[in-house]
Amino acid sequence: MQIEEGPQTLVGALHVVGNNTIPQDQLLPLLSTSEGQPFSEFNIAGDRDSVLNYYFNHGFPNANFETSTKPTEGQANRMDVTFSIREGEQFFVNQVLVSGLNYTRPYIVKRELRVIPETPLSQQDMLDTQRHLYDLGLFNEVDTAVQNPNGNESNKNVLVDVQEAKRYTFNYGLGLEFQTGQPAIGSNQPQGETGVSPRVSFDVTRLNLRGRNQTVAFKTHVGRLQQRALVSYDVPKWFNRDLRLTFTAFYDNTLDVTTFTSQRLEGSVQTEQKINKASTMIYRFTYRRVRASTDRCVSAYLVSLMSGTSGTINSKPPGAITPLSMVALPRVISALKPISVVCWSRTLLTSRLAKIGRSIGNTFSPVLPALASRTRSVVP
Repeated sequence: MQIEEGPQTLVGALHVVGNNTIPQDQLLPLLSTSEGQPFSEFNIAGDRDSVLNYYFNHGFPNANFETSTKPTEGQANRMDVTFSIREGEQFFVNQVLVSGLNYTRPYIVKRELRVIPETPLSQQDMLDTQRHLYDLGLFNEVDTAVQNPNGNESNKNVLVDVQEAKRYTFNYGLGLEFQTGQPAIGSNQPQGETGVSPRVSFDVTRLNLRGRNQTVAFKTHVGRLQQRALVSYDVPKWFNRDLRLTFTAFYDNTLDVTTFTSQRLEGSVQTEQKINKASTMIYRFTYRRVRASTDRCVSAYLVSLMSGTSGTINSKPPGAITPLSMVALPRVISALKPISVVCWSRTLLTSRLAKIGRSIGNTFSPVLPALASRTRSVVP
């Protein structure tokens, strides 16, 4: 492939005419075409769009833009460019009329309006108004329009029509949940048994509480293995400023597979302050109360046994102490069996056996090997 570039054509002189209202120093930064730069039809088309958008957003909906080019006299490979603008009449905003509000308070919509009375009529401001109202999440539809756009009045009314969304949202479900590894006292299976539980979930969300763009949500998850509930209250514009306030209350009651059961009660208050587009400050206070039960495999009998009481074992109701003897050793073996299967590691069990051995002494030394042998046979 062989390319012959030929001579490069540059912009000779650039002229902008017809801009009677908007000064030239506000238009030149919008242009890609400038003197001494390569001449490009593509850049000229982009300049046309930029200039017309600027006029449309400053109250000139009937502005027109034309370009003309001619070779520069006395200079080769140079083109003079002229931009001719016909501004037309400038229009201003008279009033902003909002319709379609049933529950939402007017000030909620008013603070999101970007179209301001007595300012130039701007298409970009109308689009920004529509976008901000959609971002609230309160409306299914937002329409903006200029009243009597073809009339001769220089002050125009802007119409904003909204359709409110449903305020209540319900979510519900019913099913089953499975959990493997549940502790099974007395079982020789290392993973225990499988837990099965029905599961019911129900959520309700209330939008636009009292017409103030505040949201309350209640979420539940109920089953035999786990119960959860959450209540939240959200204020996106606290004191009509860029502060978001959130209150949250949470409750959780969980049966963990092979470790413990826990109850968790939590409350939090959070405030978000938006500094700029890239920075947000978060202030949060959380109170959390967690109550965890002991291992489900460890009974009161085993706690007394493994506590290291020298020469005694609590095999009767509290208060009745019986001397450790050959009669009690089978109970020790029977009690240690489920613990070794599900709850205790080999290291912890070995240390406990050593402690029991020190408590028994040499009197029952012939029995300990049988105890350790039986224990090792069931440790996974």
